[in-house]
Formats: sequence, C-alpha cells, structure tokens
Amino acid sequence: MNRENILVAQNMASKLFAAEEAIDTALNKAADLAGFMPVARHEARVSAEVGQDAIEHLLESMRMLSEARKRMIDTHGALARTQASARLAPRNFGGFIDKPRYQDEAHGLSIITAERQAA
Repeated sequence: MNRENILVAQNMASKLFAAEEAIDTALNKAADLAGFMPVARHEARVSAEVGQDAIEHLLESMRMLSEARKRMIDTHGALARTQASARLAPRNFGGFIDKPRYQDEAHGLSIITAERQAA
C-alpha cells in the first residue's frame, strides 16, 4: 500500500478513535448527571415526583448513547475488516490513544496453601 493510502488510513483511525472517545465521554457525563439528580432533589427538599420526567428522559438518552457506542464498536470492526482486505497491517499506524493492554495473568494475587500459611 502506498504512503498516501497509509496516511488516509491513519486519518481514518484517528477520527474513529476520537468518535469512540466522544461517545464514552458523553456517556460518562450523562452518568454523572444521573447520579446527581436524586442528590439535588434531596438537597432541594422536594418530593420524589419533582424531576422524575427529567430522570426518565436522561435515562433514555443514556440508552441511546449505549446504542451509539455499540454501533461505533460495529463500525470499528467493519473498518478493521476493510483494513485487513486492503492488506494494511495495524502496525502501520497503531493506536493513537493510550489504552490498557490485555493481560492474561493474575494481578498480583496468589493462592496461599496451608503449608505456606503455617510458615
């Protein structure tokens, strides 16, 4: 694949990661608002029915954000398949965001046997 196509793929990946991050940020902010709404009602000393419709609308918007996130994951998969069919290896442009690596190992935990415990 030529250099121009690699640059196009890098630009595509960058925009994809930005879109994924935007949805996650929106979901995070909506969750923060959802967590605060009952606290605000309590602090304002109003009945539980005050703002209930707002909570329901917010929760519906969060459901929609979750659906958007799922669709973005599907988009990512479709682009990965396109990338493979174009024979553009992931190492050609890598990830543009920091993300934890998957580790298939225990995280510092171990089983303590009776013999070891007695020692």
